[in-house]
Amino acid sequence: MSISVVVPTYNVESTRGTMRQCLESVVSQDAPADEIIVVDSSDDGTTDVIREFEPAVRLIHLPQRTFAGDALNLGVREANGEAIAFIDSDCIAERTWIKGIREGYAQNDGAVGVTGPIRGPEDENVYARLDRILHLNHLSCLETADWVKRAVSYTHLRAH
Repeated sequence: MSISVVVPTYNVESTRGTMRQCLESVVSQDAPADEIIVVDSSDDGTTDVIREFEPAVRLIHLPQRTFAGDALNLGVREANGEAIAFIDSDCIAERTWIKGIREGYAQNDGAVGVTGPIRGPEDENVYARLDRILHLNHLSCLETADWVKRAVSYTHLRAH
Protein backbone atom coordinates (compact mmCIF):
# COMPACT_ATOMS: atom_id res chain seq x y z
CA MET A 1 0.00 0.00 0.00
CA SER A 2 1.39 3.39 -0.93
CA ILE A 3 1.22 6.05 1.78
CA SER A 4 1.44 9.81 1.45
CA VAL A 5 2.20 11.90 4.52
CA VAL A 6 0.73 15.41 4.71
CA VAL A 7 2.13 17.95 7.17
CA PRO A 8 0.35 21.30 7.55
CA THR A 9 2.43 24.07 9.10
CA TYR A 10 2.43 27.76 9.91
CA ASN A 11 5.30 29.56 11.68
CA VAL A 12 6.21 26.56 13.82
CA GLU A 13 9.90 27.56 13.92
CA SER A 14 9.24 30.87 15.68
CA THR A 15 6.68 29.39 18.07
CA ARG A 16 7.85 25.82 18.81
CA GLY A 17 11.01 25.17 16.78
CA THR A 18 9.91 21.63 15.93
CA MET A 19 9.80 21.51 12.11
CA ARG A 20 13.20 19.83 11.78
CA GLN A 21 12.39 17.20 14.43
CA CYS A 22 9.07 16.44 12.79
CA LEU A 23 10.52 16.01 9.31
CA GLU A 24 13.51 14.00 10.55
CA SER A 25 11.08 11.61 12.23
CA VAL A 26 8.99 11.20 9.06
CA VAL A 27 11.95 10.89 6.67
CA SER A 28 13.70 8.29 8.86
CA GLN A 29 10.85 5.79 9.17
CA ASP A 30 11.65 2.07 9.32
CA ALA A 31 9.21 1.63 6.42
CA PRO A 32 9.27 4.96 4.59
CA ALA A 33 6.28 6.77 3.18
CA ASP A 34 5.98 6.94 -0.59
CA GLU A 35 5.74 10.73 -0.49
CA ILE A 36 5.88 13.49 2.10
CA ILE A 37 4.04 16.73 1.38
CA VAL A 38 4.39 19.81 3.59
CA VAL A 39 1.80 22.53 3.08
CA ASP A 40 3.38 25.66 4.53
CA SER A 41 2.16 29.24 4.76
CA SER A 42 4.86 30.48 7.12
CA ASP A 43 6.62 33.82 7.07
CA ASP A 44 9.32 32.89 9.59
CA GLY A 45 12.21 30.41 9.20
CA THR A 46 9.95 27.36 8.83
CA THR A 47 10.13 27.32 5.02
CA ASP A 48 13.95 27.34 5.11
CA VAL A 49 13.96 24.29 7.39
CA ILE A 50 11.56 22.43 5.08
CA ARG A 51 13.75 23.19 2.04
CA GLU A 52 16.65 21.39 3.76
CA PHE A 53 14.65 18.18 3.31
CA GLU A 54 14.00 18.55 -0.42
CA PRO A 55 13.75 16.44 -2.57
CA ALA A 56 12.64 13.84 0.02
CA VAL A 57 9.92 16.30 1.06
CA ARG A 58 7.67 18.10 -1.40
CA LEU A 59 7.01 21.68 -0.28
CA ILE A 60 3.82 23.48 -1.21
CA HIS A 61 4.36 27.05 -0.02
CA LEU A 62 1.35 29.34 0.09
CA PRO A 63 1.75 33.14 0.08
CA GLN A 64 -0.73 33.87 2.87
CA ARG A 65 -1.65 32.18 6.14
CA THR A 66 -3.64 29.02 5.60
CA PHE A 67 -5.37 27.22 8.44
CA ALA A 68 -4.57 23.57 9.13
CA GLY A 69 -7.83 22.16 7.73
CA ASP A 70 -7.42 23.98 4.43
CA ALA A 71 -3.75 22.95 4.27
CA LEU A 72 -4.68 19.31 4.90
CA ASN A 73 -7.34 19.42 2.19
CA LEU A 74 -4.82 20.83 -0.29
CA GLY A 75 -2.30 18.15 0.70
CA VAL A 76 -4.89 15.42 0.18
CA ARG A 77 -5.73 16.77 -3.29
CA GLU A 78 -2.03 16.75 -4.21
CA ALA A 79 -1.24 13.34 -2.67
CA ASN A 80 -0.77 10.22 -4.79
CA GLY A 81 -0.88 7.55 -2.07
CA GLU A 82 -3.58 4.95 -1.57
CA ALA A 83 -3.63 6.02 2.08
CA ILE A 84 -2.86 9.42 3.55
CA ALA A 85 -1.25 9.95 6.93
CA PHE A 86 -1.42 13.28 8.75
CA ILE A 87 1.05 14.63 11.26
CA ASP A 88 1.25 18.10 12.77
CA SER A 89 4.53 19.99 12.59
CA ASP A 90 4.87 19.94 16.37
CA CYS A 91 4.69 16.14 16.51
CA ILE A 92 7.40 13.50 16.22
CA ALA A 93 6.51 10.17 14.63
CA GLU A 94 7.91 7.01 16.14
CA ARG A 95 10.15 5.11 13.71
CA THR A 96 7.43 2.46 13.26
CA TRP A 97 4.57 4.90 12.54
CA ILE A 98 4.22 4.19 8.80
CA LYS A 99 4.95 0.49 9.29
CA GLY A 100 2.16 0.32 11.88
CA ILE A 101 -0.27 2.02 9.52
CA ARG A 102 0.53 -0.47 6.74
CA GLU A 103 0.19 -3.39 9.17
CA GLY A 104 -3.12 -2.01 10.46
CA TYR A 105 -4.58 -1.99 6.97
CA ALA A 106 -3.10 -5.39 6.08
CA GLN A 107 -4.44 -7.06 9.22
CA ASN A 108 -7.91 -5.53 9.07
CA ASP A 109 -9.63 -6.03 5.73
CA GLY A 110 -12.05 -3.20 5.09
CA ALA A 111 -10.37 -0.75 7.45
CA VAL A 112 -11.16 2.84 6.57
CA GLY A 113 -8.71 4.52 8.93
CA VAL A 114 -5.57 3.75 10.87
CA THR A 115 -3.55 5.82 13.33
CA GLY A 116 0.02 5.24 14.40
CA PRO A 117 2.39 6.13 17.24
CA ILE A 118 3.26 9.80 17.66
CA ARG A 119 4.97 11.59 20.52
CA GLY A 120 5.31 15.26 21.22
CA PRO A 121 8.51 17.11 21.99
CA GLU A 122 9.02 17.45 25.72
CA ASP A 123 5.70 15.67 26.35
CA GLU A 124 3.69 18.71 25.25
CA ASN A 125 1.67 16.87 22.62
CA VAL A 126 -1.99 16.19 23.43
CA TYR A 127 -1.67 12.63 22.07
CA ALA A 128 1.28 11.92 24.36
CA ARG A 129 -0.70 13.21 27.33
CA LEU A 130 -3.70 11.10 26.35
CA ASP A 131 -1.48 8.03 26.17
CA ARG A 132 -0.11 8.71 29.62
CA ILE A 133 -3.62 9.04 30.97
CA LEU A 134 -5.15 6.05 29.20
CA HIS A 135 -2.05 3.82 28.94
CA LEU A 136 -2.89 2.85 25.39
CA ASN A 137 -0.67 0.28 23.73
CA HIS A 138 -2.76 -2.00 21.56
CA LEU A 139 -4.37 -2.63 18.18
CA SER A 140 -8.13 -2.23 18.17
CA CYS A 141 -11.04 -2.02 15.77
CA LEU A 142 -14.00 0.28 16.25
CA GLU A 143 -17.45 -0.49 14.86
CA THR A 144 -19.09 2.69 13.58
CA ALA A 145 -21.95 3.89 11.38
CA ASP A 146 -23.00 1.93 8.27
CA TRP A 147 -20.93 4.04 5.88
CA VAL A 148 -17.83 3.36 7.97
CA LYS A 149 -17.61 -0.40 8.24
CA ARG A 150 -14.48 -0.52 10.34
CA ALA A 151 -11.87 1.87 11.63
CA VAL A 152 -8.61 0.58 12.99
CA SER A 153 -6.66 2.29 15.70
CA TYR A 154 -3.03 1.24 15.89
CA THR A 155 -2.28 3.07 19.09
CA HIS A 156 1.19 3.02 20.54
CA LEU A 157 1.62 6.55 21.78
CA ARG A 158 4.52 7.29 24.09
CA ALA A 159 5.09 10.24 26.33
CA HIS A 160 8.77 11.19 26.58
